[in-house]
Amino acid sequence: MSQKLKLVEGVAFAFAFIISFYFGAAVWAVPQSAKMNFADGGQGFNDRFILVTNSEIGELPIAASSNRLISTGIEALDRLCADYRVTKIEKWYPYPVAHDELKWVAERMYICYIEPGADIIAAIDAFAGDSHIQAAEPYRIPRPFYVPNDPHRSMQWFLGKINAYGAWDVVHGDATAAAIIGIVDTGVYWNHPDLAPNIWINAAEDLNHNKTLDAGDIDGIDNDGDGFIDDVLGWDFGVGDNNPQ
Repeated sequence: MSQKLKLVEGVAFAFAFIISFYFGAAVWAVPQSAKMNFADGGQGFNDRFILVTNSEIGELPIAASSNRLISTGIEALDRLCADYRVTKIEKWYPYPVAHDELKWVAERMYICYIEPGADIIAAIDAFAGDSHIQAAEPYRIPRPFYVPNDPHRSMQWFLGKINAYGAWDVVHGDATAAAIIGIVDTGVYWNHPDLAPNIWINAAEDLNHNKTLDAGDIDGIDNDGDGFIDDVLGWDFGVGDNNPQ
C-alpha cells in the first residue's frame, strides 16, 4: 500500500466533521458489509478510497462514458478505472478552501468508488503506482477521540505523562481477552472504585462468587492447590497473608 503521503489520512480525519455537517450521518450510516477492518482497530470503506493527484495534474476533468466507465482524460488513469471497476470519482471536499496551504485538498483530493466485490487493496496499490497519482490510501471511517468520563480525571496528572489519552484513541482493552497484570509492591487499594471492578479474582477461592474478598470466602483451605490459602485477590508476600492491601 502506498506510503507516499501519510498526511492524506490525517487531513481526511481533520475534515471529517466538516463533511458530516454537510452530509449528515452518511458516513456512519454505511452498512457493515461496506466496511473493512484494520489491524489497529479502525475501520474503513471497502467500496471507496482516497486519491490525490500530482500537483502537475491538478483537477481531473471527470466524466462518465457511454459504457458507464469513468473517463479522466488521462489514458493511464482511464485504464486503471476500467481494470478496477471504478464507478465514480468525486471531489473529497467540493467547497472553497480559504487557507492556501490546504487548497490542494479541494483541488487534488478525490474519493474513488469501485463496484461491490472489486479488490480495493489491489486498486489502491495500482493507483498508487501510477505516475499521475501522488497518493492512494484507504478511506478510513473517522471516529471521535476518546475522553474518559472519570470526574476526577483532572487530578490524575500522570495520565498525560504516560500519553494515556493517545493510547485510548487506539485501544481501550478487550474485556473478553484481557491481560492479567501482576504487581509486586507494598499492596494495592483493591476496594478503590476504579480498581474494584477490574481486580483479578481467583475464582477457585471465591467461594460465594461475589468477585471480592470477604468473610464468605474464608474457609482455611487451599482450594486451588497453589500453596496459598484463601488467596481470592492474590497474596501479600510482605506480611504473608491473603489481603494484598
